Amino acid sequence: MGDIYGYYNSYSENERLNRRRSRNLERITTMRYLEPFLSKDTCLADIGCGTGAYCFELAGKSKSVTAVDLIERHIAQINERIAAERTPNLEAHVASATDLALLETASFDVAICLGPLYHLQKAGDRRRCLDECNRILRKGGILAISYINKQATVSYFAKNRKHFSRDLVLALESDDYEAFSSFDDFLSISYCTNPEAMENEAIQSGFSVVNNLAADGVSYFISEQLEEMDDPQWKAYVDYHLRHCEDASTFGMSSHGLLICRKA
Repeated sequence: MGDIYGYYNSYSENERLNRRRSRNLERITTMRYLEPFLSKDTCLADIGCGTGAYCFELAGKSKSVTAVDLIERHIAQINERIAAERTPNLEAHVASATDLALLETASFDVAICLGPLYHLQKAGDRRRCLDECNRILRKGGILAISYINKQATVSYFAKNRKHFSRDLVLALESDDYEAFSSFDDFLSISYCTNPEAMENEAIQSGFSVVNNLAADGVSYFISEQLEEMDDPQWKAYVDYHLRHCEDASTFGMSSHGLLICRKA
């Protein structure tokens, strides 16, 4: 694996989700599917919280939010914002998604894991992450997992003419992550999967599938056209996406998938 610490010490997830409509669609979709599980009684864990792309908004919709991230700089930024915005029901800690020992067993109603599964290239690490999410959730608790779709990754490289080659495609198909470092910095620290495989990994960790859907569909591939839309056109596109994001034909090619699961 490449240098995940180096990558995220020079990158802002907040900016990624907000700088363009094609990226913001992922956030809109994720919040739409989380909201039915949120209330003023909800205790929520944000695993791999980054710089707080979701946890501050979720704190306004929940009883409490506990956010954890591997990168110390991210947690420092969140704690500074907590103090500045006086958000008493949000706390943030440095921790790995594969070891959540600081979080008590069966202490959360909802957990979101919207980044770690992008990067856990080893099956054993993904299993530990999902098992830890299962442990901290109460019976019947909800887990939201974001993942990178392998099919869309191939199309992304083809669209951008970025290092596209037979070797890249073969590396993706065979999960040869050692080879990825020669193609792209992000790809070298990433894990790409598909909807069925992500469901199977969640089921193996004791979850049942509630929804599996396209977080952003093919919006990345028409990003320029989305930016040129006026507000009514953009709203029409978002509404269309939300009506069809659970269609298999849509989430099979989505750049990012969103899997909603329930603890047995």
